[in-house]
Amino acid sequence: MHSISASRRRVVVALLSMVVAGIAQGAPATQGPTQPVASGSAIVGDPPSTEDLALAAALAQAPGYAAEFWPQISPDGRLVFFMATYEGQRALYTQRVGSTAAPKKVADLKGRFRHPKFSPDGKSIYFSADVQGDEAFMLKRLVLATGAVEDIEAAEKLNRDGPWFVRGGEALLYTARPTEAAGLVLYERAVAVGAVSTRIYANEKVSLVDVRNDGKQVLVSQDPFGDAVLQVDLSSGTARRLFPVQKRANQNTRILSARYSDDGSRVFVATNDGGESTHLLALDTKTGRELARFTERRTPGGDVQSLSVQGNTLAYVLDLGTHHEVRMLDSRTLRPRPSIQLPLGSESPGANHPNANVGLSLSPDGKRLAVQWSTPSVPARIHVIDTLTGALKPLTQVARALPEPVEAEVVQIPSFDDTLVPAIVYRPKGPQRRPVIVSIHGGFPFASTVGFNASLSNYLAAGYVVVEPNVRGSAGSGPAYERADDGAKKLDAVRDFRAVGEWIAKQPWADSQRMAVMGASAGGYHTLMTLAHHPQLWRAGVAVVPLYDAQVSLEETDGDLRVFMDRELVPLSEPATLKAISPSTYVDRIRAPVFVYAGGRDVRTPASQVYMLVRDLRERNRKVEFMFAGDEGHSKGASATQLQLQARILRFLAHELK
Repeated sequence: MHSISASRRRVVVALLSMVVAGIAQGAPATQGPTQPVASGSAIVGDPPSTEDLALAAALAQAPGYAAEFWPQISPDGRLVFFMATYEGQRALYTQRVGSTAAPKKVADLKGRFRHPKFSPDGKSIYFSADVQGDEAFMLKRLVLATGAVEDIEAAEKLNRDGPWFVRGGEALLYTARPTEAAGLVLYERAVAVGAVSTRIYANEKVSLVDVRNDGKQVLVSQDPFGDAVLQVDLSSGTARRLFPVQKRANQNTRILSARYSDDGSRVFVATNDGGESTHLLALDTKTGRELARFTERRTPGGDVQSLSVQGNTLAYVLDLGTHHEVRMLDSRTLRPRPSIQLPLGSESPGANHPNANVGLSLSPDGKRLAVQWSTPSVPARIHVIDTLTGALKPLTQVARALPEPVEAEVVQIPSFDDTLVPAIVYRPKGPQRRPVIVSIHGGFPFASTVGFNASLSNYLAAGYVVVEPNVRGSAGSGPAYERADDGAKKLDAVRDFRAVGEWIAKQPWADSQRMAVMGASAGGYHTLMTLAHHPQLWRAGVAVVPLYDAQVSLEETDGDLRVFMDRELVPLSEPATLKAISPSTYVDRIRAPVFVYAGGRDVRTPASQVYMLVRDLRERNRKVEFMFAGDEGHSKGASATQLQLQARILRFLAHELK
């Protein structure tokens, strides 16, 4: 086991040593053209160097680290279906609870998935999938007996989600709307493939939260940062506030999640109730009267994810920003069940990001809980938990290669106004000073959490220290902290990065002359901003699908994302503020070499905007390398793309940090 992980480390270190040795001897790496090449209307980036291709090939051949994720307990409670990368690619497997036999492979699956659900007869798994990275999620079902994946709806590009089975499985409900539209459009149809769908409810100002089992009522929240849970009667289309019953003036109430009980008589709501604590409420469905309440012991209390209710058990993941915890409550009283002793880690790093997979599943009787769990030194693994005792054990007995042990700690870094910025520090073994990568999470209101990440493992194997800060605006540290970067206060978050960089430079394990900053999406935005505002700290930057021009981004964005961006940034009606918080305003200040990546199908940060960044940097004679993947969206779907991107970043950092 140790020899496998050591061989992976040797592959990365040996190849990077060759690259660095070539640099030291004055042999230049193979470079692409000085300008991106335009081919018709397509954008073609710099080609990979010979070193990139060699390193990507070696990474592809090196022993990988298998992960288990996306658990779903079957309707009879005996089997767990889950995704795993035992063979290097994602595939669906099944394992009988308590069995020591090898898992059985069911099917190969590709794309981004969300909201998997068993059909009531247990013969199929329904889910929505984005197979092209363009945010057009298709409703599909996997027939477990054959492994066949079938489209439930025609191939029209719509953002679909669901299904919710109602009336004992006789019918299903799902949402479907154009990707550029906002709000909720709800349909009902019979379960049979090819059945006719009927539009039953639409509202551009709410999003669907849950569906009652009888299909008569649904829970919705007000978008984009729901401050209320409403119950909609589908026969009449009328909506009634369940919580809070009256609209509040302070606008600080947040609805984290909501679910119906099995019989529909109660609604469970996770909320901050207008403050910094986190509460679970049990409400009477008819009256909205509060029947029970559980309050998290911490203040701020963290975010609630993966809320699930089955039988007499309510379970959820508590996102505390830098790490996660799993909670179980008695759904009748909201009294806590025995605590679950999981190591420092997370359900899934960045699990509240919309691209993340579901990592928690309750059995229909509420007696078993399956949860995926990741630590810095152990890739995601599924555990089965007894909900009455809290006892847990691994679902499978599959022998897996493990990376070398990683030193990981959570620290609090004081910023310019004494705000404490939580950060995760990952360090390879050894006392020497090392080059440092500051890795910034994507999604402004999301967070980096302690856990295993294959890219991070490669950076550690190559000898870097990796620091993941959750600057103000990140999730898990309370509503006030999350709101602290809204609008013009984005510049305060940028000042946090200066505090982080200066703190790192003083640490005994850091080589302050060899520090790089990197991030994707919102993390790419912050990468560009801190490169511009604090150029003295950084020798290099990596911006993956970055937001570059705030005004252009709003102009090119629509649907739910536009509503979110209006709140997270500022509306187009405030051009002066948009300019003040836009990286494009400060491009003249960027001095460090920058590696930039864009996807041709990206609708969140379109390639046209990223191309503006590359153009502006090169017009100013800045050193920039540009990788363009025409068939990719906001995420790097194809494994070949991921490998080449990882190789190119490793080579770029080795070159620039010497």
